[in-house]
Amino acid sequence: MNSKNVFIILLIGLLILPTASMAASLEEIKALASSPKPGDVVLVWVPGGFWVEPADVNGILYHNCTWPGQLVTRSDGTKLWIEPNFWNVANATGENYMRFIKSKDQVAFYATLSNVETVWGGIAFGNPDVVFAGRTPPGVAGGTVLPPTGGYTWITLPMAAQDFLNQYDTLYVKINYEVFRRDDTLVRTGLLMWFENADDGSGIGEVYVAFHDDFGGWVGDKTVVKTITVPLIVNGELVNGEFEVQRALSGGGWAAMVFLLKNTDIMSGEVYVDLKPFVNEVFDQLVNFFGIPAEKVVWSSVAFSTYFGSEGTEAELGWVLYDARLVPPELAPKIVKETVTETVTETATHTEKTTVTETTTVMETETKTEVVTHTDTDTTTVTTTAAPDAATLAIIGIIALIIGFVIGIVAKGGRRAQ
Repeated sequence: MNSKNVFIILLIGLLILPTASMAASLEEIKALASSPKPGDVVLVWVPGGFWVEPADVNGILYHNCTWPGQLVTRSDGTKLWIEPNFWNVANATGENYMRFIKSKDQVAFYATLSNVETVWGGIAFGNPDVVFAGRTPPGVAGGTVLPPTGGYTWITLPMAAQDFLNQYDTLYVKINYEVFRRDDTLVRTGLLMWFENADDGSGIGEVYVAFHDDFGGWVGDKTVVKTITVPLIVNGELVNGEFEVQRALSGGGWAAMVFLLKNTDIMSGEVYVDLKPFVNEVFDQLVNFFGIPAEKVVWSSVAFSTYFGSEGTEAELGWVLYDARLVPPELAPKIVKETVTETVTETATHTEKTTVTETTTVMETETKTEVVTHTDTDTTTVTTTAAPDAATLAIIGIIALIIGFVIGIVAKGGRRAQ
């Protein structure tokens, strides 16, 4: 192989590398979830209705039983509760793993199930969760008071819903994830929030914010109440999310709600969203429709959730949660809408009117990045050019250098041919 061909192959490899490195699959997630290292935690659901203490094997904490769950601590001191939670599976064959990857503060989950026998019937099997603020109501957790998660200095769940709505203008969460499922598998991907009764800790509200939903929202009888618009920042881009508000009564006897995202679909990516609009709507429904006294409504928890199942008896699901957290107020995204400007030009024969509408979105995150979006109408155009980051400049420089080598070699070969 001559040097010209080597450079061309190298150039092609650099161009496709960013895409190839982002690729993932169920097999890759299975390998990740099932290959722990010392310091990690691995949960495995086992049918039979039993619970045992977790066991340390060569520095890896294993919890293998019907209701495995563990509190884990990330490098920044915040805590997560991880659990497979196959609440509707009485028996099945297959394999499953939920791994907390200590070195990366990530959670990987994989399950392939066949011959599924359910407890309650229906097409839902369970919802593997990662709780990152608060804890599930004791009344829903079989009377057990699970350890609280979060560890944030500026907010603690559970807290009275009224207090939250009165004290906080916004409360953003950040989640970064990717979810994969086989074609015969149904999954609802997004956030799960629980609400409880202040008197006894019984569950009064099961609420999903669904960024992707193969179930079409709540399974069974439901009422579509309205549609609300809540801005999302998805992979750095502003999306005005249109959420269909669904209301139902769960089989457990508590209120159920799904906020079903209708105008986009997010199976993977980094998402920032303000929880206050959802909590406000839940509070209104619990008080004014379900008749729960306002002072009794307590916001219990927030989790990354993958509610999954199948119309048959088999399913395969895998995901990686790269990050999930509440965002401190000083680092929360700020969406700024600027005013409309009108210019009127009059001459002896006519009047010309130009209207310019400019909307600027400013996003401040832990890494202090900014995203600016301009929208203009009529005759005025605004162009915004963002400087590439250092990594992008490096890649551009390498590619330019390689192209220069290729051109030089080709030119040199041409001179030799003469």
